[in-house]
Amino acid sequence: MRGLRLHVVAAIVVVLGALGLAGPALAADGFTPSTVTLTLQAGQSQNVTKSLHLDALPGAADIIIAVDTTGSMTDAIAQAKAQATALCTNVQAQIPGARFAVIDFKDVPDRPATNGLLFPQPIFTASCASVQTAINTLSASGGGDFAEAYNWVFNAAHTNAVLNASRNPNAVQFLVVLGDAPPHNSPAPSIAPACGNQPPADAGITSNGEIAALNAADITLLMINYVTPGSIPLACYQQLAGATGGTAVTGGSDLSGDIISQIQAAAAHIDTVALTVTGVGCQTPAGIRISFTPPNPPPYGPFTAPVNIPFTETILAPTLVGVYHCTVTAVVDGTPRAVEQVNLTVIAGPPATLDLQPPTATNTVDDTHCVTATVKDQFGNVTPNIVVNFTVTGIVTTSSSSSTNASGQTQFCYSSPLPGNDLITATAVGGSNPSDTATKTWVLPESTPGCKITYGGHITTALGDQASFGGNAMVKKTVKGQEQFTDHGPASAMDVHSIDVQAVTCSDDGTAGSIFGTAAINGSGSFAFRIDVQDLGEPGRNDTYRIRISNGYDTGEQTLDGGNVQIH
Repeated sequence: MRGLRLHVVAAIVVVLGALGLAGPALAADGFTPSTVTLTLQAGQSQNVTKSLHLDALPGAADIIIAVDTTGSMTDAIAQAKAQATALCTNVQAQIPGARFAVIDFKDVPDRPATNGLLFPQPIFTASCASVQTAINTLSASGGGDFAEAYNWVFNAAHTNAVLNASRNPNAVQFLVVLGDAPPHNSPAPSIAPACGNQPPADAGITSNGEIAALNAADITLLMINYVTPGSIPLACYQQLAGATGGTAVTGGSDLSGDIISQIQAAAAHIDTVALTVTGVGCQTPAGIRISFTPPNPPPYGPFTAPVNIPFTETILAPTLVGVYHCTVTAVVDGTPRAVEQVNLTVIAGPPATLDLQPPTATNTVDDTHCVTATVKDQFGNVTPNIVVNFTVTGIVTTSSSSSTNASGQTQFCYSSPLPGNDLITATAVGGSNPSDTATKTWVLPESTPGCKITYGGHITTALGDQASFGGNAMVKKTVKGQEQFTDHGPASAMDVHSIDVQAVTCSDDGTAGSIFGTAAINGSGSFAFRIDVQDLGEPGRNDTYRIRISNGYDTGEQTLDGGNVQIH
């Protein structure tokens, strides 16, 4: 779109003054919605239906007003002075961000040191009073030959360092030239042959080159031709301005109205609309990816504004969890016109892997053993708030569930009263339900030197059966003993006789002891057993007895119904 340029070079103060741009400004450029806030899993994508509205006029414009002040322009300059303030305020009513700069030009012989140019208002200003003051300094004089320093005006519009330093990079650009003569060219410029051969040629510049440079700088040229005896044909200005996407008209009583119409027509024509994405971690291989359809990628166009452009925005989350902020900018014919914010929170995906540590371990019975499960998604992100089911089979049979913390981890701890081996399995709930296993070996405690336990009597088991027991165990140079236990039923009737005694421990105060070994049940098999007793009074007062067997049998800790326990 040649009409929506980043900077406005206006060569006709007068023209825009009486614009007739009264009335409220049009709707602003913008995306709907202007902000998108999403939470997606890593690697997940989501489509967002969007619309881009582009107004018929931009929200900001930098306008340079360039006026030919040679002798034949007396009436035009008077008109400019009369209309300068109105020009400024009327334009700002339609383009709130409009600013102005002023160029006064004659010909190089008139002002050889400045290539015919002066800058009464050398920087862009929003002050209408400053514009009026600059215009008031203009006066008509000189001129010499027919052609004037138009090429130098074109050149200053895109090269002047002071002007360039004050430009708004988000404003559109127009160059409006008010005059009645052609630029110096010899031979006639191919881009505007109607301007004719006007020697001498300007040193180092031509209309062909400067019009191309205005295009490269996204500056649209608008021209007003003041008809005076011997003036140049309107076709010359039309060819020059038309080559940038602008227009040229003959100046009249409603000069400002003519200029406004030119600006509106140029601004309303849109060639291309590109959508660009910027921000840390945006549009990178490892970051957030935003694409647009149709087409993919843009640009869109051409259009005539005002226009609503519907499209679909696809937001693809990166594989790394985190918070991402991206800006989508609508660049209209090289000028940023509207922005959208995309705020994306990326969370871990469903469980894909589970690692259980440590994979193997050996502990003494009654110690506490813990395993830690770490759950991650397919991209290696830890996954919080995932339920993990733990099961233990072997010498111990148990299960438990817990949820992962912010680090994607959860812990399971347990102990065993008997020696033997366990298989621990952890399974995450969700996704592919990943799992892992670990093995655990429980070993006997060290025997207490000199420990001796003798006992006999009867109890009522946890299931209500009557049971009798008797035996002894001691630690001298070796561990030895013999044990027998009978559950008389009916819930769990059995006869248990020890095969061997492997370990015996006594508490430091001599009130508690444990006996470990293997036994046959009902005369067959070999099962690990553990007997725990307490010697709490004589004779047998408050003493307790408990036996646990690797087949799952457990009397529970029971106070003796009769009998005695002696710990030495």
